[in-house]
Amino acid sequence: MSRISVAELERLKSLDLVRLVASDGLVLKRIGKDLACACPFHEGDREPSLVVSPASNLFHCFGCGNAPPAQRVLATSQLPLKLWHSQFTVPTLADAILDRLVHNAELVELTGESMRKKGNKPATGEDKADPAN
Repeated sequence: MSRISVAELERLKSLDLVRLVASDGLVLKRIGKDLACACPFHEGDREPSLVVSPASNLFHCFGCGNAPPAQRVLATSQLPLKLWHSQFTVPTLADAILDRLVHNAELVELTGESMRKKGNKPATGEDKADPAN
C-alpha cells in the first residue's frame, strides 16, 4: 500500500477550502461566519447543506454527514465489547462514553489462542514482518 508523504499531507491540509469549493462551480452563501452551498457529495439538495468554515478550514454536510475524518482512536481490550457497559458504575456515563467511542467504529474481534500462551513465536518464517515494509 502506498503512503502519502508528510509534505503532501501538509500541502493538502493547507488548501483553502473556500477557494476549492468555489473553483468547482459551487455558489457559497454566507451564513454567519461560515459559508454554505449545495453538497457535491449527494444529489437532491434544495437548501444548502454543506457548510464550510473558513476559520478552521473544515467542512460538514448536514444532509449526508460527509466531513473530514476526526482524529482516530485505537482502543484495545481483553474484555468483550458486550461487557464494557457493565464495567461502569454510572449507567449514564457508560452510555455517553460508549456512544462516542463505539459509534461508527471499525470493530475487530480477534479469536484464537493467545500469542503469549504460544510463546509469541511465529509458526514459520513467512509469519515474520518484512523489514522492508
